[in-house]
Amino acid sequence: MADENGGSISNMEPAFQVLAAAKPNIVALAQSTVAELQMFESEEVYAGMFWDSRAHELRTKGFPIVTVIPP
Repeated sequence: MADENGGSISNMEPAFQVLAAAKPNIVALAQSTVAELQMFESEEVYAGMFWDSRAHELRTKGFPIVTVIPP
């Protein structure tokens, strides 16, 4: 993240700025994949980083979950 925003391993400030800008959009940090699964099921969250197998589990239950892999 630092490299992509003009920093480096020895200059992490650009990464910290990106994270600070994202902070208002962070609803929760799940302590486990089970907790994250429950947040999706209860519609507490609508986007997040998730293992594809867990996303598949939600899809088989009828949730409209899609997997996106950025370039």
